Amino acid sequence: MSVSSNMIQKAETAWGGTPPDWVAELARLATSKGLRVCAQRIGYSQTTISLTLTNKYPGDLSKVEEKVRG
Repeated sequence: MSVSSNMIQKAETAWGGTPPDWVAELARLATSKGLRVCAQRIGYSQTTISLTLTNKYPGDLSKVEEKVRG
């Protein structure tokens, strides 16, 4: 099983069940395309994507949300 195949489950666990809709979308993208592609699409690093999905990102989540929502 690849690292990204668990992203939806990791997000659900980290966010206490149901993550915000934009985090769920980010997790779906990371699961289907991988962290690298996901990061390239929204213009953030793979580390930022991973930390966001696991609810540990110390930066401004509203900026990440803005990129995910387009």
